[in-house]
Amino acid sequence: MQVERACPANVISRGEDLKPPRHPDPVTSFSRRSFLRSTAGATLAGACLPGSSASLVAATLEYPLKAPKYVCPPCGLPCDKLTFDAPGACPKCGMTLVAADGGADAPPSVAILLFNGAQLIDFAGPWEVFGTAGLLVHTVAEKAEPLTAVFGARIIPDYTFANSPNASVLLVPGGGVFEDATKNTALMHWIQTQAKEASVVMSVCTGAFLLQAAGLLNGHTVTTTYGMIEDLIGSETKVVYDRRFVDSGNLITTAGLSSGIDGALHLVSRLLGSGVAQSVAVLPTRNGLC
Repeated sequence: MQVERACPANVISRGEDLKPPRHPDPVTSFSRRSFLRSTAGATLAGACLPGSSASLVAATLEYPLKAPKYVCPPCGLPCDKLTFDAPGACPKCGMTLVAADGGADAPPSVAILLFNGAQLIDFAGPWEVFGTAGLLVHTVAEKAEPLTAVFGARIIPDYTFANSPNASVLLVPGGGVFEDATKNTALMHWIQTQAKEASVVMSVCTGAFLLQAAGLLNGHTVTTTYGMIEDLIGSETKVVYDRRFVDSGNLITTAGLSSGIDGALHLVSRLLGSGVAQSVAVLPTRNGLC
């Protein structure tokens, strides 16, 4: 158990108690599709992005099922990784604490699915948008052990499929989805279960194929990364070729890589208003970050 010594006695580190749950053809046959299906496409594309060697590590956490827990709304300080056992103000930044599992006064929550081979920008881009907008973001994977995303980035999920809380938004990234993820029964079941509870399900790039495998694209108009869109066509699924994202009500699908940022900004506009989305979009420029 690790608790920051400077914090009051009722402050608990979110990384303290993650426990077992209770209760890549010959050159002549090379194509964009095979390139992407081998995940080399995502790796090469990502390698062209500035700062692509950065490693992401998130803290582990688990909220007890009975006792209510409270968190500080995202403020960019270390207290974002703390939980509290009573409401009030954060002793670090002074922001009013909100219920960790949601509530009338809590911001919308976002669950980000993680798996080995996940494309960094597919989840990190939307994560940046959602976090800047003040949404409560957590990551979920099948197991509590560290995962390896593209470029060897090591990521520790916040929750497992067994103990993850429901969320307002479910984000499904792309990457190496064809090797293992689409064949993972537990992963498919978790997506299906969470989709029933979430207000909106959003996929980025080839993450749409995970939703396809889970049977969630029927009745919707969708898109994915260029060169693979036709693979989503079904008797009950229409596709779009010229959009960075498609809003189909409770399902949002985006094209590849940075299109996830566009989709996330659109979703923030839906949830919090166009003014908030505009502020999130211009904030990095205003701060001289890009």
